[in-house]
Formats: sequence, structure tokens, C-alpha cells
Amino acid sequence: MKRNLVNFTRGSQLLGHFGFMFASGLKAPLIIAAILLLGMCYWQVTSGLTDHQRYLAGMNLYASLYGFMEFDPTKPVNLDLAGGASTEMAISTVQNFPPVVRAMEALWTALRTALAISVLLFLPAFILFYWVAEYFGGRSKESKHERGAQLATLPQLQAEITRHNASEQVREMRAELGRRWRLAGQHGLDAAGYYTPSAITGVRYPWRLEQSHAMLIGTTGTG
Repeated sequence: MKRNLVNFTRGSQLLGHFGFMFASGLKAPLIIAAILLLGMCYWQVTSGLTDHQRYLAGMNLYASLYGFMEFDPTKPVNLDLAGGASTEMAISTVQNFPPVVRAMEALWTALRTALAISVLLFLPAFILFYWVAEYFGGRSKESKHERGAQLATLPQLQAEITRHNASEQVREMRAELGRRWRLAGQHGLDAAGYYTPSAITGVRYPWRLEQSHAMLIGTTGTG
């Protein structure tokens, strides 16, 4: 029971920590998405609807809130018409008034267009953000060797030695023969007696380090 409680405590803390970290990383894209969506909605509503349509949409919202609060549904309101005249009706009938219905249809069309444009603009940016975040997240987990011995697989060791020896050879041959040393080729350099790293069990020594100590570890007879 005690072990289960400890595991539960540790697991719940890790889940909470992961949730907070995930929310923190997702906060910036969500804020940008919200700002983009609000901006697109404002642009579509102001450019796609006339002043009178926006007025009718506002009256529809007012009537909806009035009905939600369960106030008197027979309250008379004056509704301005497109020609400049006005008509009086009960507030409960405003939402079904044909010009209001058409204005709401235009409003919803403008909002759907704004949503589609926002998705088309935001999705590539979010994919780029995800790739950059994933790249830096992966780089942060890589071990960075500073000093001392380090265990490595044979392919890693050979690749590192090859890279190091190539760099040292370029530096040394350029100092002795100039930039044209590459024209001789590796066989020509070997035939001329220039230095080539020795190998042990098929693995080249690092450049000019044959004189350093080498430790062989294994069963009896390895040496």
C-alpha cells in the first residue's frame, strides 16, 4: 500500500508537471491563433456586412440576451429598417424578423470565411513552430561531452577518428606542400613516404597518437 501511494504521488506530480510544461509551450501559439482569428473576424464583418446588417445582428444579440434572462417577451422595441423607416414589434419576434434572419446569415458566412482564412494562415506557421520546438527539444537531450574518456560504439569511434584525421591531414599537408597536395592523391602520398596513421584491429589511430598509451580490456589473451 505504501509503495502504491509513493508511485501515485510521483506519477501525479509528473503528470501535473508535464501538463504545465505542455500548456506553457502551447500558450504562445494559442494566443497568436486567437489574435489572428479575432482580426480576421473583425475584417470580414466590417468589410462584408453593411452598417444596417451589423445593426440588425446587434439587435438579434440583444433580443437573445433579453430572452435568456427571461424578461417580458412582449416588450415593444423599435427596429430601424434599411430605407430609414422604423417598425415596432415585440422583442421576442426580433430574431424571426426576415431582415434580421438575412443579416445573421451574412454574419455567419463572414465568420466561417474568417475561420477558414485563419486556419490556412495559422496551420503552416504552427507546423514550422512545431518543427523548431521539436528540433531544439531533441538537441537539448543530446549529451555534450566536455572532457575525459567516453564509451562509444565502433561506428561512432571510426567516424570520429576519420573526421579528426582528415582535418589534421589537411592542416599538415597544406603546411608542407601547399594547396596542391590533393593532386597527389592518397596513394601518391603513401608512396612518397608521408605519414599515414597506423591501425589496430582495423581502427585507425588518431593523427600521430601511436606513441600514446593504449589499453586493451578483455579476457585472457586479449593482449
